[in-house]
Amino acid sequence: MEVAQVLHMNGGAGDFSYANNSLLQSKVILMTKPIVEEAINNLYCSNFPTNFTIADLGCSSGPNTLMTVSELIKVVEKNRQKHNKEPIEYQVLLNDLPGNDFNTIFKSLPNFLENLKMEIGDRDVGPCLFNGVPGSFYGRLFSSKSVNFIHSSYSLHWLSKVPEGLEENKRNIYMVNTSPKSVVEAYYKQFQEDFELFLKCRREELVKGGSMVLTLLGRRSQDPTSKECCYIWELLAMALNDMVSEGIIEEEKLESFNIPKYMPSPTEMRIEIEKEGSFVVNRIQVSKVDWNIVYNDNTNKDDNGGYYVAKYMRAVAEPILISHFGEAIIDELFFRYGQIIVDRMAKEKPQFVNLTVSLTNIRGKIIITMEVVQVLHMNGGEGDFSYASNSLLQWKVISMTKPIVEEAINNLYCSSFPTSLTIADLGCSSGPNALMAVSELIKAVEIIRQKLKKKPIEYQVLLNDLPGNDFNTIFKSLPNFLKNLRREIGGDVGPCLFTGVPASFYGRLFPKKSVHFVHSSYSLHWLSKVPEGLEENKRNIYMTDNSPRSVAKAYYNQFQQDLSLFLKCRAQELVDGGCMILTLLGRRSQNPASKECSYIWELLGLALNDLVDQGIIEEEKLESFHIPKYMPSPTEIRIEVAKEGSFVIDSIRVSEVDWKVSNNNEVNKAKSVDESLKGSGYNVAKYMRAVAEPILISHFGEEIMDELFIRYREIIADRMAKETTQFFNVTVSLTKPK
Repeated sequence: MEVAQVLHMNGGAGDFSYANNSLLQSKVILMTKPIVEEAINNLYCSNFPTNFTIADLGCSSGPNTLMTVSELIKVVEKNRQKHNKEPIEYQVLLNDLPGNDFNTIFKSLPNFLENLKMEIGDRDVGPCLFNGVPGSFYGRLFSSKSVNFIHSSYSLHWLSKVPEGLEENKRNIYMVNTSPKSVVEAYYKQFQEDFELFLKCRREELVKGGSMVLTLLGRRSQDPTSKECCYIWELLAMALNDMVSEGIIEEEKLESFNIPKYMPSPTEMRIEIEKEGSFVVNRIQVSKVDWNIVYNDNTNKDDNGGYYVAKYMRAVAEPILISHFGEAIIDELFFRYGQIIVDRMAKEKPQFVNLTVSLTNIRGKIIITMEVVQVLHMNGGEGDFSYASNSLLQWKVISMTKPIVEEAINNLYCSSFPTSLTIADLGCSSGPNALMAVSELIKAVEIIRQKLKKKPIEYQVLLNDLPGNDFNTIFKSLPNFLKNLRREIGGDVGPCLFTGVPASFYGRLFPKKSVHFVHSSYSLHWLSKVPEGLEENKRNIYMTDNSPRSVAKAYYNQFQQDLSLFLKCRAQELVDGGCMILTLLGRRSQNPASKECSYIWELLGLALNDLVDQGIIEEEKLESFHIPKYMPSPTEIRIEVAKEGSFVIDSIRVSEVDWKVSNNNEVNKAKSVDESLKGSGYNVAKYMRAVAEPILISHFGEEIMDELFIRYREIIADRMAKETTQFFNVTVSLTKPK
């Protein structure tokens, strides 16, 4: 079983989601709060850092994720204010396996940050930079010596894989007191290997003196098959066995399924920590909570207790069960499971036992309005109108700029070569291009490394986009991407550590002087907000030739403000001598309303106006909608870069691509020129739908989308039959002087 692929809590916010069934974890986090506060107090007061990096391992996607972070930051802030220290910069690293629902977390960040600043004091708290880090914590996740404090709750009892040698554990899904000794030994051996690897990885990532507080399910007993830790799974096995007996599940299917979990004793934890040797144990605490803690005070516990415990277990275990048994049996399975739990809870008071261990390593502001940050993202997923399926244009543009990227990498590392390299891709989106750009960057570095015969280096890859971006799709593709990358480059490539950074690039994203190379393609033409003063741009959604002069001026003013802020933020984050390659839609003309840049939006405006004329859209609705975008000329970019003053321009190049480049191979199958043109219009409209649909839905609603894009594609096909239409790209290469 590929545990890393299938082990995650139920995502979303449905009835069986982890978000709605994680009261147990919430209670446990609150119970361990004094231990966390003690560790933070000792850590912060020892040297009063100006930057503080927190990692939450196995963060999942419920309310507990940000509750944990909030409590940690509040403890630091309490100490900072007590000692009258300056505000500090927080880096928050949220880790879980690639299948975790990161999207739900990221979308909740703007409200979370707003509430946190209100609770602490907006003027007093420093910037909080959030990163999502998809990967197993049984491997390296973060850069060396980069993390101050690590927290993990209810995650470390999960193993990296199902232990080998469980064949004799007949019709059991976990250890029970009748399991052969070989089964118990196999589970313990896997725990030892995994926990040792976990500690070795964290010792590399924590600063010297850094701390960890880890809470996991465990046991007080020295017997690993004790009911303290195995009973909840034993009852699930009973429900599965009932279904085998009735022929609903095949016996072979049950006998090949085992839970990848181990719940250790305090003694076992101490032994492994001392054996590995990198950490001092400050405290190990054992606590217990009744099973009935999983439901709230409003629940009729006598009638529904078993149901709520089964719901909690469903939120935890459903994905791994579906991966083995299929989805068809799940409702029936948990109905039976709930009945069994009700029966047992009526006769006894079962409990969960928790271990919390505190360890010390002895080695070695953004306000964006329309709220663009909430609605500006490409269509996620892999459907017909997704960005992943409609981003051939961006792929072509990335390919066209490859020589510029290679030139920048060569200039950066031809004289001296680093031992680690941090790459940031800003506005990464979620299609194949996100990882294509990263792949090309790493390959360019590896060519130089191999030419200079240097040792493999460590790559930190920071994938940034707004919180609404579909990070889940990227993260799930990482295992295959890394496998293919290593095959293409060769086996001696160093570790590649990926992080998702959900925030606007018109604000700080990364710690100071932490990034070597910034790449951005087809993102920087988007503005942070709709410009003010567009009221006279009647029935236009962007600039056109008939727009008042004040409209063009408003767009240009917003572009100037945004690019200046972008450059200031990157100047703080890039190392001295660091580089940026930025590609954005632009124009050669000095006229900002030129067809070179505005035509594609003008045609969408025509389709929307048709819907207004037919009474499908209200005129007021159209007149209050404007695209937050500006496509600059090379001259305008040069002026703003020179004015801001932090960067030297190495080169600016303009390129053009036909609208037809967004077509896929289906267009080539058309039987006639007319059909080909219609196909071209269809594919260009599909590309634009992938790009613009979320922002259109946020304003006009979902009901009109199909009709809107049918009309739009017909208009595009008509224009493409009469004229050559092109996108213009501006690619600028910048260096931060040493």
